[in-house]
Amino acid sequence: MQEAAHKLSFLALIVFLVWLLGLNHCLPFSVFLCTLEYYKGVLFITTNRAAFIDKAFKSRIYLSLNYPVLNKAYQKEIWKSFITRHSPEPAEFSDGDYEAFTEHSMKGRKIKNATKLAHLFASRQGRPLAPSHIKAVLEVLNEDLWTENSTTDGRKPW
Repeated sequence: MQEAAHKLSFLALIVFLVWLLGLNHCLPFSVFLCTLEYYKGVLFITTNRAAFIDKAFKSRIYLSLNYPVLNKAYQKEIWKSFITRHSPEPAEFSDGDYEAFTEHSMKGRKIKNATKLAHLFASRQGRPLAPSHIKAVLEVLNEDLWTENSTTDGRKPW
């Protein structure tokens, strides 16, 4: 019975993704809503397209959480956390370094990915993580994202 419930929830997730991507969704979406209605358990669904969620689907959501854009103070704490998490002895980072990192408005996951890349970069050089590694990664990310996803106000979307 447990295995059937897992298969059903996986099917429901696939149907939801089909609906989210805008494919022919009338029948699959109906199946997903019915499955969701009788689902026994907790189902976590995340999306960055909340504005496009159907009213019928919204009516079946018990709790919806919105995560606002991080202010610079929170970003600074996230930078500090990820920098010290994987590096037993990182080089000295000043408040000015953290301020420079927060000039790029980034969400937690992007900060995590940037610090991971910087850690890899530093370890390949056989050196402890330093602000120069983070800045190099941010420069590369900045160039990459600028060409793909520029916004109308000139700010980077990340």
